[in-house]
This record gives sequence, structure tokens and C-alpha cells, in this order.
Amino acid sequence: SLGSRAEVTAPKVARMMTRGRALIQQNHLVEGRKWLNQALAGQISGSDAKTVRREMAAVNEILIFSPRVVVGDPFVQTHVVKSGELLAKIAPAYNVPWRFLALINHIRNPKLLRIDARLKVVTGPFHVIVRKKVFRADVYLNDPTSPNGLMFVRSFPVAVGTYDSTPLGTFVVRRHSKLINPEWVNPRTGQRFAATNPNNPIGEYWIGLAGADNDTRSEERRVGKECRSRWSPD
Repeated sequence: SLGSRAEVTAPKVARMMTRGRALIQQNHLVEGRKWLNQALAGQISGSDAKTVRREMAAVNEILIFSPRVVVGDPFVQTHVVKSGELLAKIAPAYNVPWRFLALINHIRNPKLLRIDARLKVVTGPFHVIVRKKVFRADVYLNDPTSPNGLMFVRSFPVAVGTYDSTPLGTFVVRRHSKLINPEWVNPRTGQRFAATNPNNPIGEYWIGLAGADNDTRSEERRVGKECRSRWSPD
């Protein structure tokens, strides 16, 4: 157990960072990542947290985003392809998108899988915490209710609603709401941005959300209407 933030004091955080970095230098990536993750969950300064996130992201490029399977990684398994299997059928069993499996296994054609091929799979689901004030989404693995807590994966820059319109609360990704390079119409002004427009404020990816707690379920109807009008299936 990582313990509460209060229990993981600043001196403990410093020792965890030192130990984690030493283990990573010795190529003990899984154990080193664990110690850095514990430090990140404690009383860590903003500058140290930024450094640790960067260091963990570099380790996760190997542990998560590469085809390499490291022994002892609790979030990784190997899947042996059976006759008739496609990535679209394999991925749901591990709570991850099929495009993610194609990415980490360097699969160019997801419809052509060799029987008995060994695929690296990362067991999801992923969880995201959006920090509105700094326009950052922190991605984690593991069940939030697990005694071991969340495992940091990496951060991504994100856009949030103008005039602080993005509500606080818990959300889930709406089914068939993920778009790549979407066009967008500003609901306030009616201005249309083409998918290829570099000034499109949405950017290259769009993920639709639905409210998942008592404070955000009222948002689900509003967001759902927008989903039907602006989003299409995968």
C-alpha cells in the first residue's frame, strides 16, 4: 500500500526518488517505477513532481508503449493468438482499445494476425485525472479502489471548456465517441473549424464523456446531445 499523502512525508519522498532512480539505472525498471510512483503520491514539490512524471513516462515508453515484455510487470500479459482472432475481439478482454494493442505491438494491419503469435497486452482500464488549471491529463493504470493505488503512466496536454465551463466530477468515456482529427463547430458562435485547420481548438483527438456520479449525471444529457450531433462511431 502506498499510504496516504500525509504518511508519505517529504523526507520519505526524497528517499523513494533516490531509490527509484538507482533501480532504473540498474535496469530494474518495474521496481524503480514503483518507487517513483510512491514518491509521486506523497508530499512532493511541484518541480520534483514534474521531474518524476517525466522520468516515469520515459520508463513507461518501454514497459507500456513498446513490444517488450518485462518479467514482473503486474500490468502486462502475453496473449497467444488463436485461429479467427482479431484485435477487435482480443482488446475488450483486457479493457483496452484495439488501436492501443496495434500500436504497442507494431501491427500495421489489425486484420492480419498470425496464429500462435505472441502479443503484448497491457491490462486496463486506464484512468485519467484532468488538472484543469494546468491543462494537463495524467493517465494511470490500476483500479482506483485497489490497495496499491494508481500507477502513473504519462501526461498529455489537453484543452478544456472556455469560461471554466468544463464541470468538475467523475466521468466515463462514452462508447463510440472517440474521434481522430475531427471537425468542430463552436456552439457559442457557430464558427466551423475543418479537421485540417491548424487553428481547430479541439486538436487532433476528441473523446466524448458522460457523467458518472451524482454531481455530473445531469451533464450526461447535455453531453449526450452533443455526442449525437458531433461525434460518429469509431
